[in-house]
Amino acid sequence: MVRFIVRRVLSAILTLFVVATLTFFLMNLIPGGPFNTERATKKVIEAMEKKYGLDKPLFTQYVMYMGRLVRLDLGDSYRRAGFSVNQILGEKFPVSAKLGLIAIALAVGVGVPAGAYAAYRRNRAVDRIIMFVATLGIAVPNFVMGTSLLLFFGVTLGWLPTLGLSSWQHYIMPAAALSFYPTCFIARLMRSTMLDVLGQDYIKTARAKGLPERIVIFKHALRISIVPVVTYLGPLAASVLTGGFVVERIFTIPGMGKFFVESIGNRDYPLIMGATVFLAALLILMNLLVDLMYGVIDPRIKYD
Repeated sequence: MVRFIVRRVLSAILTLFVVATLTFFLMNLIPGGPFNTERATKKVIEAMEKKYGLDKPLFTQYVMYMGRLVRLDLGDSYRRAGFSVNQILGEKFPVSAKLGLIAIALAVGVGVPAGAYAAYRRNRAVDRIIMFVATLGIAVPNFVMGTSLLLFFGVTLGWLPTLGLSSWQHYIMPAAALSFYPTCFIARLMRSTMLDVLGQDYIKTARAKGLPERIVIFKHALRISIVPVVTYLGPLAASVLTGGFVVERIFTIPGMGKFFVESIGNRDYPLIMGATVFLAALLILMNLLVDLMYGVIDPRIKYD
């Protein structure tokens, strides 16, 4: 176990190094600069570039950036004077994380039992209905779902608030929009895996021994069937947070999405690179936690 964790940590450090390097050079390959606006004079641009060290050779800038990154310093925002990227992420990420965690809980809490029940009732009406909704949900992007919910429940019916996150009612539509696709994906994945597990010999043996059906399903079949869903949780966390950027813009939520999208338009390089590296680190951490959960869920899985 310890060797496995050490290898994964070293691999994570190398991955973050590659992500940070690629992001840095890709940002500098974009034509123009962050201070090139219609109102900015040449002297103003030169002064700003000198202030942030952009007048130095590219490799020197890269070494300076990586040196700050080792110290967990993501630099200062070009557009929000007096604010560091660390401050912006520390202020805005909890908002996005709370919404994302609610969406993940909904996706798992609805998708797993729906998929398992569809497998248990294979080829019956409830199975067909669940799979129809799941197939439809996979084809609908979250921004389409978010806009539809906003127009129907927020504007037409007026049942739910449409802007911000000042009360628990404000979370309903954004969380539903974010969780709809992963819920449908998990339901399909769970059904497929559950059908395979229910056909295994040890399930037939358990039933032949006269074990109650609830024991066969929950203790034997469901525990093994949920492993692929756990595998999906790592990418799901990252996709919900990044996909949530669009949903946050639709519902005017003051999370990372607003500032990340604006930073791209404003060419706020430190904020773009900082958010990218931060999300990459989050994805790596989630995948590591998922790998460690395998041994808890399925004792047959061993770490070499």
